Amino acid sequence: MSISSGRRRTHGSAGAHARQIPALAHEGTCEDYLRRHEMDASKAARSSSRDRETFARKLLERTADPRNVRLAIEHVIRYGGPAVGKDGVQLTDLNNWDRWELARVISDSFTDLSYSTGPERTKEIPKTSGQGTRPITIQSQIDRAAERAVLQAVQPFVDPMLTDACMGYRAPGYSREATLAVAFTRMRRESRYIMLAEDIKDAFGSLPLQRLWDALRSMLGDTPIVRLIRRMAGRPQRRGIRQGGSLSSLLLNAYLHRTLDQWWLERHPEAPLIRVADDLLLQFADSTGIMDAVSDLRNRLRGCGLATKGYLPTDLRSGQAVEWLGYRISLAGDLAVCRVAERAWSSLRDGLWLTLDEPDSILLARNSVLQWLAQLGPISAMEMDMAVTPRLMEMVSALGLCESLDRQDVWEWHHQAERRWRWTWRDTYVRVCRGLAAGSAQQHRVAPATQSTMPITLRREVLLYTDGSVLRRSRAGGWAFLFVDALTEMRWYWGSDSHPRTTNNRMELTAVLRGLSTLNEPTRVRIVTDSRYVFDGIKEWIPLWREGDRRALKRRRNRRLWERVARLVFHHDVTCEWTRSHQGRVENEFVDQMARHAALNQLVTSPTGV
Repeated sequence: MSISSGRRRTHGSAGAHARQIPALAHEGTCEDYLRRHEMDASKAARSSSRDRETFARKLLERTADPRNVRLAIEHVIRYGGPAVGKDGVQLTDLNNWDRWELARVISDSFTDLSYSTGPERTKEIPKTSGQGTRPITIQSQIDRAAERAVLQAVQPFVDPMLTDACMGYRAPGYSREATLAVAFTRMRRESRYIMLAEDIKDAFGSLPLQRLWDALRSMLGDTPIVRLIRRMAGRPQRRGIRQGGSLSSLLLNAYLHRTLDQWWLERHPEAPLIRVADDLLLQFADSTGIMDAVSDLRNRLRGCGLATKGYLPTDLRSGQAVEWLGYRISLAGDLAVCRVAERAWSSLRDGLWLTLDEPDSILLARNSVLQWLAQLGPISAMEMDMAVTPRLMEMVSALGLCESLDRQDVWEWHHQAERRWRWTWRDTYVRVCRGLAAGSAQQHRVAPATQSTMPITLRREVLLYTDGSVLRRSRAGGWAFLFVDALTEMRWYWGSDSHPRTTNNRMELTAVLRGLSTLNEPTRVRIVTDSRYVFDGIKEWIPLWREGDRRALKRRRNRRLWERVARLVFHHDVTCEWTRSHQGRVENEFVDQMARHAALNQLVTSPTGV
């Protein structure tokens, strides 16, 4: 089988997609091949059982394609971590030619089902308690790349079959942020403040292998790809798979989908289950039947060969907190508050310990910390400043890795994570409110004749609070705006600036203009302002101007600003609400203070002091 070295590309970015090229065609990049395969796999998973069986028999060929294996090698180089296995092979030492040769060798071993995993290395790291050490098993990087290649081919086919209860280690739309957002949405909309955060004890090491292969065959059939997975993930004993391998989470999802997720959905629809690998969360609206449901859960898992750690339900309204997914979740009034749990600190510490013996320990430690920080979106800025950042810097310094990052790195990455969290929370809230699944099995239970062929588009609804301020003597001015999501009532963006010499009306109008200018798609906006000048203009003058009365704005002051605002009002769906200033409305007070601070800052930084 001849194959290009990844240099052949299509002419034009849309060529490989517009003409329905078969997945195995030698056209486009390696990424194009994988995208074509993912589309084919997703379509087949939603088809009839006969079509699924036919496609499952092609999975070994697609897994063994050198382009798929090469992408897996690159993924391990980029994200696989610093640890080197017992064979001492480090994929970063291979040049481009050697990586293609390794991809072909692995591909051949997949095709004839002769691939066998190599020996594993064990490293001792200190326990969190500070007393003694505990072992961590490290695969070779070649084995990690091989497992990744199988995962890339199989997961797009298995994922659509899973229920929405399974939220971990899946395609986009089932991230950690989305998982938390689903839990918070149910908490807020359905008053589910009683939570049971349960953990399966040694889930990976306790899986009964024969039942696991039966669950996998129920999804993939008795096909060659199942035999390859058995060779890669199976062990001589009757129980347990490797923890931390690329395939481990997929196998756990497949087993618990068949034995737990589907069963729970039919047995206890009143208590929704959220599962992220072996971490389970049950949410209850009241205490009726809680212990019966908990007993059912434990008995079911015991019958599946697994055991729970026996945690008890927690009522957040009583002031208690629950630890889940590395967060400590509690209530502040009616809002859920997240803090970093000790489990997350232990996970970061273990990752940093693995980098100490590596040649590029500083760079590797920096990557480990930044990946950890990317999960802290739900953590508030105050918590970051007061608790997380000092402890993080102290941990890095204690391990001699203080050169790996500084406070600016911490804040930049947290800002990105926080912004991603806001958007995920808003989109998840809309999806849950409108009953839309994220693309999993529940969505495909609807008969094809009732499904719409057009995508559902949701126009974002926001409140835009604006204000302007001018200092009387100097005439230095400032403006500010704040966006609040109309559904979730979360603040998700704000801005402010100043002008050396201006008028109050001009600053009020500039705040509206700058706020509307930040929206990059048509949006339903309700402007809340304490300025009669802005309110009258949007309610009366702009509609007259739109109807053809060009004098409606021409005879007004700040005509150029008004015309720019009018065009944005036409682009979006804008309404305006007037509110009296300084009447205790929190958002209005917020933009008022921001505008005044901007004006004062302009006065301080002005070279003339006026």
